[in-house]
Amino acid sequence: MQIPIDPGYSVETASSDLEELKKLERMGVVSLQEEEYIRCKNCKDLIDIREFTGNTRINCPNCDTPCGLTLSRIKKAEIMSVNLQKIIKILHSQMRDAFGESNVIFDKFERNWTIQHNGKKYLFYIYGFSIVASFLSMSENEGVILYLDEKKIQSQLHDLNKPRYKYVFDPIFASPERFVSFVDSLGYTETLKYLNFRKQFENFLSSITDTQYEKEFIPKFIEGIKLKNRELSILYSRLQQVENTILNTKYLKKGGPGLEDFYLIDLHCYLQDGLHCERYGESKRYTTTQFTFNDLMVAIGHAKHSEDTVFFVSTNDIAPSVWNKIMIERENGHCKYVIFDKDLMLMLLYNLDLIHLIE
Repeated sequence: MQIPIDPGYSVETASSDLEELKKLERMGVVSLQEEEYIRCKNCKDLIDIREFTGNTRINCPNCDTPCGLTLSRIKKAEIMSVNLQKIIKILHSQMRDAFGESNVIFDKFERNWTIQHNGKKYLFYIYGFSIVASFLSMSENEGVILYLDEKKIQSQLHDLNKPRYKYVFDPIFASPERFVSFVDSLGYTETLKYLNFRKQFENFLSSITDTQYEKEFIPKFIEGIKLKNRELSILYSRLQQVENTILNTKYLKKGGPGLEDFYLIDLHCYLQDGLHCERYGESKRYTTTQFTFNDLMVAIGHAKHSEDTVFFVSTNDIAPSVWNKIMIERENGHCKYVIFDKDLMLMLLYNLDLIHLIE
């Protein structure tokens, strides 16, 4: 049984699915909360008994039919939160058991795995959690996509890519022999293009100086985007086609006391905000260090104007406080500050065919 691992999903405690949900709770993957409801005798909607707040009868919020607490009660267990870090640990352990520790690499910034097996490399993603640059390479049939909720990937499936989509807790991953057989069945014949491209970009960033990055590469990068108007329009169109899905999002790691762990920002809008005219800009090359909140404030100071600043930083290691600042400033409806991190720069280089800039 594939239980949707999604906050808000619930089952009645009398359901046969409850044990599967409880199993996920015991694994530390989800936290559950059980509540009691009554069912409206007219429209059959469920009414939380907390709606009664001391009253014995209320009108159904949906159809206004009078309902009393004397009706039979229904208990439901609901997923309140999902522990993605626990899911990653479980999957990572299963991968190491099947392929050996030295053959499994988890990229904490791109949030995906590279598995080396029989001289070939395989990418594994978690749908909605791994970064967008990797996801856009899925159109090339590159990688295995692990999903938490089958409903959310239905629109992406077709006969040719179905074998590459697997539920995160598919039984095959618990058996090293079956896991290896699954990977062998995918039949890849060459190293993934995206992995080669990413490595080429990282080597390029390491080979140039800060001055070359700021004064040569970034101006050429911006000019290259301008010259790829057709490809950019196609990219925008692709994002619009998945506008209300998780594919049109960028994962922003937030966190901190009293704050959410992450935010999924509308990628189509974010890109357009970053690439419109009348923007000041700052660029900074990072290869091993984090882009901190202090770095952000210093860069804003360098720009001399606090309005509509775009930053090109060559890392995915962005401090959560930076993304918190981005979201606070976005409350007026558009992004005052836009950061093109390595993720977004890779996405544009890859999808706009700008590989010549890093050769």
